[in-house]
Amino acid sequence: MGIPVVVSKGCGFAQAAFEQGWGVEIAQRDEAGVAQAVRQALGRLDDLTARARSARAAMAGNDAATILRTAVGNAQAQLKRPTAS
Repeated sequence: MGIPVVVSKGCGFAQAAFEQGWGVEIAQRDEAGVAQAVRQALGRLDDLTARARSARAAMAGNDAATILRTAVGNAQAQLKRPTAS
């Protein structure tokens, strides 16, 4: 996606963001924990954004959106084909 994320600690789908430095973990699952993570992200927003964009560029063509668009496009093309009589 190319945008930084703020996600609960231990969230599997965000592990790459944490490892690649474009995600901030919400360590405490309460209002104070969310606020702390958001403040941390805002303090590092330029760096987080740059890392997120680099990760997006590295994954070009392998992201879920591209794969889904391709699958939908293929399905639509099949629906438009004339059927044999």
